[in-house]
Amino acid sequence: VIASGTTMRVVRAGPRPDCHDIANGVDTDLFRPHASPLRREQGWADDDKIVVFVARFQAVKNHSMLLEAFRQLVDMEPTARLVLAGSGPLESSMRKQCAAQGIAARVDFLGEVPFRRVADLYAVADLNAISSDYESFSFVALEGMASALPLVATATDWVPTLIGGSGASPGEVPGGIVVPKGAARPMAEAMAYLLRDSEAARRKGAWNRQRVVRDFGWKVSAGKLLNVYQSLAHGID
Repeated sequence: VIASGTTMRVVRAGPRPDCHDIANGVDTDLFRPHASPLRREQGWADDDKIVVFVARFQAVKNHSMLLEAFRQLVDMEPTARLVLAGSGPLESSMRKQCAAQGIAARVDFLGEVPFRRVADLYAVADLNAISSDYESFSFVALEGMASALPLVATATDWVPTLIGGSGASPGEVPGGIVVPKGAARPMAEAMAYLLRDSEAARRKGAWNRQRVVRDFGWKVSAGKLLNVYQSLAHGID
């Protein structure tokens, strides 16, 4: 039995304590720092500080809280720009929220973005944000980390561990900042801190890149899976 993320923990705590932890992997050759044309193509200013969130528009992702945090962020950092990639049933209401809060000019809804273009999006971003109330693993966290972005994430148990945290405990960690779930003000302040302190952002982004290459690249995950099959084959022999 193999699993990853919170599913692995649940299975180990239940019927199969021998469950193998085989993490999902990401393509660290695709998701990496690189020159990207997306800023020019989208008409974003050179001094725009881009915060990105790639997620389906559904309740568990809590875009509403992120938009409120961004409204507060713009008061602190007027050049901040929020870029949302994805689609879903709540997109229309989130657009209305942007208009009502007076931030529509600073928020871009990109819709569904081709997979390789997501890598280009991360490459022009300054910060990756995850506002979810629950995440079982989070590919978008790993993709942003592989792109050397610092991460501001809610305390969804598993995601904080990816950036060096202890699970549900808020606070600054090697790869970013963990904030309480549903808490707009702490998220706004965390985003402002990392957008203002370029050295802290660079350091955390570099830590994230090293972490993903070491522990979550495709070759690493494939190697762990191969080891499981080899151990089974030897047992059969």
